[in-house]
Amino acid sequence: MDNSLQNELRQKMRELRDLGGYSQKDMADAMDITQPSFFKVQNGHIELAISHISGCAELFCVTPTEFISLSTEELAARIRRKSAPPPPREVSPLTKFGF
Repeated sequence: MDNSLQNELRQKMRELRDLGGYSQKDMADAMDITQPSFFKVQNGHIELAISHISGCAELFCVTPTEFISLSTEELAARIRRKSAPPPPREVSPLTKFGF
């Protein structure tokens, strides 16, 4: 993977982590690495691997392909936010009649 793509993905990772309210430890856990290793990945001291991208994508509930190809703005609209409540369940009007 070339350096410009790696830098773009690192920036995207940082911005989405901030937007989603995730800590470096959360990201590290999703990537199955230590927090100090995540810090090194995010800051370019360790090469970004496909396994890192896959873990990050899984945390944000997107595919690795989506994580790579979509813009930060497009991903921000789709990511699961850590502090966001679950979406409300749709209640059928028949529920009040016991169905």
